[in-house]
Amino acid sequence: MTNKVETILLIEDDYQLATELQSELSTEGYKVDVVANSSDAKFLLSNNYDCFLIDLFHIKDNQFLPDGGIRSIGRIRKRNASYNKKSLIIAMTGLFREGTSRTVSTEDIAQTLGADITLKKPIDVRKIKDIIAKWEF
Repeated sequence: MTNKVETILLIEDDYQLATELQSELSTEGYKVDVVANSSDAKFLLSNNYDCFLIDLFHIKDNQFLPDGGIRSIGRIRKRNASYNKKSLIIAMTGLFREGTSRTVSTEDIAQTLGADITLKKPIDVRKIKDIIAKWEF
């Protein structure tokens, strides 16, 4: 038996993007909760979401904030947690870096932490909808 995505937690510090994604996904019938940072997200993880949309890095005044979404991936994939283990994690970033022989890519980092897919910003909402609609767990 396969299950489809019904519930989504969006971790995004850009209010405009978060509102757009929540509206678009809610229109498709998904229940979407939104938080602005990793600290707020940790209180919701036991809700057993089917999908997470995570902005990896939060930046203000050209400084990385310590509460970016990258911290949430490990919490979601935590080995001893009975919830969220099979959830779809889509990492989103405006700081996408291609890997070279001397560096690792942003996608490699996100996948090592447990993300299933990494997307570059600006986000194509249609692509996210397509990924979520096809995901089975």
